[in-house]
Amino acid sequence: MKNLSILANLLLGLGTANAATTAIVDFGNFLTDNPYGNQISGSSNNETISLRATDASTETGWSLTVEGLRSSGNNNTTFAENLWDGKISFTEFSQSLGLSGVLDPAVWRDNALLAKSGNTVFTLDNLKPNTEYTVSLGLGRKGGNGDTNISVTKGSLSNGSWINSNGNSGNTILTSYTFNNVNAIATYQITADDTGSIAISLSSVNYGAVTFMTITGDAVPEPGTAILSLAGIGGLAWLRRRK
Repeated sequence: MKNLSILANLLLGLGTANAATTAIVDFGNFLTDNPYGNQISGSSNNETISLRATDASTETGWSLTVEGLRSSGNNNTTFAENLWDGKISFTEFSQSLGLSGVLDPAVWRDNALLAKSGNTVFTLDNLKPNTEYTVSLGLGRKGGNGDTNISVTKGSLSNGSWINSNGNSGNTILTSYTFNNVNAIATYQITADDTGSIAISLSSVNYGAVTFMTITGDAVPEPGTAILSLAGIGGLAWLRRRK
C-alpha cells in the first residue's frame, strides 16, 4: 500500500496544475528587443497571437485577439520612462508579475492608439473556464480629452486596482480614464466564462492609447501533461487490480 501511495503521488503529480503563469504583450511600433515575445503592432482587426510566458519560449496555450486598434503609435516614449522613474509602485507591480526587476522598457516605451469611435476589444481565449485571472493594462498618452470607458464584456469582473505615474493608487476598479500626461496601470481580477474567454472593451472618446497588457493565472495543461496524467490514472487502476 505504501508503494501504491508513492506511485500515486508521482504519477498524478504529473497532471497537477502548474504555478501561476504570466504573459506580457507589447503594443506599438518597436518590434525588436522585446524579451517576452508577444507583440502586436499597427492597426489591428481580428489579429490573433498565441501567448508565450515571460521567458518568451514557453507556450501558455492562451491566445489574444485584438480588434479596433487605430494605428501603431507615434514612436515616442508616451508611457514615458521619466514619469515612472523611481516609483516604488511600478517596481512592486513588476515584481507582482514574477519578474526579478522592473518591467522591461521595450514594452512600455511606445503605444498603439485606441479606436476614436467604436471600441477596441481585447479577447483572451483558451483559458480555464470559470477560473480567475489577473489582467493589467498599461494606459498612456501625452494628451487627450474625454474619458475612455473600460468594461469587461466576457467573463465576470470581481475586483480591481490601479496606479498612476503621479504616484497615486486606488483599490477600486478603473472603469474610465482620461489621457492627459498621466500614465496608468489598471489591474482587473476577472473570472473566465464557461467557454474559457475574457474580453475587455475600451471605448475611446478622443486620443487614448494602450502600451502593454499582462495576464497571470493558470495555464492550460499541455497535451503531453494531460496524457501523462491519464497514464498515471491507468497505472493506478492496474496496480489496484493486481492487489
